[in-house]
Amino acid sequence: MGSDPKRVLIDLEIPIKFLELELLHSEEHLGTVVLTGEAYKVAVEKQETVNAKGIQNNANKSFSDILEWVSGVSVLKTGTGISKPIIQGLYGNRITILNNEVAQSGQRWGNDHSPEIDPLSVEKITVIKGVGALEYPGSHLGGVILTEPKDLAEDLHLHFRASYFLESNGVKNGANFQIGHKGVGGCKPTPKKLSPLSIRMAVAKLEEQTTSKLGIV
Repeated sequence: MGSDPKRVLIDLEIPIKFLELELLHSEEHLGTVVLTGEAYKVAVEKQETVNAKGIQNNANKSFSDILEWVSGVSVLKTGTGISKPIIQGLYGNRITILNNEVAQSGQRWGNDHSPEIDPLSVEKITVIKGVGALEYPGSHLGGVILTEPKDLAEDLHLHFRASYFLESNGVKNGANFQIGHKGVGGCKPTPKKLSPLSIRMAVAKLEEQTTSKLGIV
């Protein structure tokens, strides 16, 4: 609320004893001012991620072998197809593996036990090192490995993916099949399966060392 400005012309040659001025009041409502802001999270953890493309390009490797390319991660191998991740020199019960937010404990039992996770059934794998690992439950002095499942399909189609690989020198054959579909319930699509079906078959047979190599090594 206020008054509009007003100009008055006064002739000084005309004697004036009393001058009354009146300003007209005006009322104007302003719109509500809304202040918005966004908090920026300061990442204190050091993390690296293997995305879906990186996993597909290494379909012939185990879960631990895929992480071998991540900085600070190495692999402890015990025989054919048995390996467990080592983060900054620590492994077993010194690291935590969360598979779809569920703790995976197979790698803690012994050197001949590897994580029972099919890498082709996850969307991405994240390795967290340093103080950022304290955000997650468990005993993990070395770090945390997170896996995120693949999203459900949004369209009403059958999705199928198959892959096959072969290695020599300790012959290893592997095949992977992934099938997922959504049906119709009522007037809107309703998922019939909560996650894609993933079947991975691996056959390992030790043979005498040979100079011939087949497939991807």
